[in-house]
This record gives sequence, structure tokens and C-alpha cells, in this order.
Amino acid sequence: MKNILTNFMNNKVLCAVYDSDGNIDKFDVGYIIAVDDDVVLMSGICPNGNNDGYYLKSVNSIYKIEVDSQYNRKIEVLHSGKDSVVNQIIEFEPKDIFRSTLKLLMRQQEMCSIFLFDSDNSSVIGRIEEFDDSIIKISAYNEYGLYDGTVYIRKSDVTGMSFKSSEETKISCLISSKSI
Repeated sequence: MKNILTNFMNNKVLCAVYDSDGNIDKFDVGYIIAVDDDVVLMSGICPNGNNDGYYLKSVNSIYKIEVDSQYNRKIEVLHSGKDSVVNQIIEFEPKDIFRSTLKLLMRQQEMCSIFLFDSDNSSVIGRIEEFDDSIIKISAYNEYGLYDGTVYIRKSDVTGMSFKSSEETKISCLISSKSI
């Protein structure tokens, strides 16, 4: 899969990526912006053609990729003319995109969703406070944008992440408004 993903990244091909989260009908559409031996980073696009942040997935969890389908062509039409996150520059350590992503999120204090054990639902939403080779420390927030404690998770249990998507944007907005 890595070679296929790398080819799609280099040629800026819109992809529908299916991963083993337990729901065979669910997929993410977007452009591949980085690949290493372990993970792939995509810029996501919503069904209405708007940008939907970034998705980090385990390469081993991807079991199907669709390109040039009718659905993909529809998304390309809806997305055309919109600023694409694929054109934004993010610096990565070429052999460790996961670590680079954690560093970026921690430095920018960006809200993120972390998925554990191939779950379809985020296990924790929050900000990365610190991490090392085995543990990630996160300040967690609930669906109302309220601080909900500190969470420590094993890095090896993370099977996916998202950031700057509609879910994290919603939580960040609620935190900023402080009206709940």
C-alpha cells in the first residue's frame, strides 16, 4: 500500500481511503500529503466539497483505496476553486510522520481527535501537552468545549488522528466562546 499511496501523493490524486475501523461502508476522501512506513497523512474533503482538516491513519489499517470513481469526480467538482489544504506546507521528518504530527500539534496547541484500537469514534479530543517514545499526555475537552482532565495514552495504541476537521473546529469554537 505504501508505494500506491506514495504514487497518489506525488501525482496529487484524489483518493477514497477505507481503513479497518469496523465499518466497511465508511471512508475518507482527500489528498495524500505524506507517507512513511507506518502512517499516511491526508488532507480531508467533506461530502459538500469543503476542506475537512487532516487525517492520520495507519498504513497497515488501509484495506482499500478508490480513485477516479463517480463519487471522487463529484467531490473534485465540488472542491474545485476552493483553497486546498493540500497546498499548505507542513514540515515532516520523512521517516516519522506520526512524531512530526505530534510535534506540530503540540507546538501550535491545535485541538485533535485521537483514535485508539481501530475505533470509529475518537477516544479523546484535546491538545497534546507532551509526549515521549511511549506515552502521549493530552488535555482533554468534552463535547461542550469544557476541560475534562488529563489523559495519558500509549503511543502504540493510537491507530488514527484528525485535526482541523469539523469536530475539532467545533470544540475550539466552543472553548473560545466560553458561553456554555
